[in-house]
Amino acid sequence: MPERDAVSWTAMIDGYVQAARFREALEMFREMQYSNVSADEFTMVSVITACAAARCTGDGRMGEGLHEQARD
Repeated sequence: MPERDAVSWTAMIDGYVQAARFREALEMFREMQYSNVSADEFTMVSVITACAAARCTGDGRMGEGLHEQARD
């Protein structure tokens, strides 16, 4: 991708979610964070969907991170 903004990252994340590749979607979200691109509300919908489907409730760090971003 020539320009990696929130829209392009969200499209990739949502593509993984639609293909039921939830772990890959969450990994893509982590890469987005490492790239210093801020998630928007559309990104968060896809990430929360992936997290719920992947049952990552045991990963407290992921849950805390999502909660912090949702509050901001």
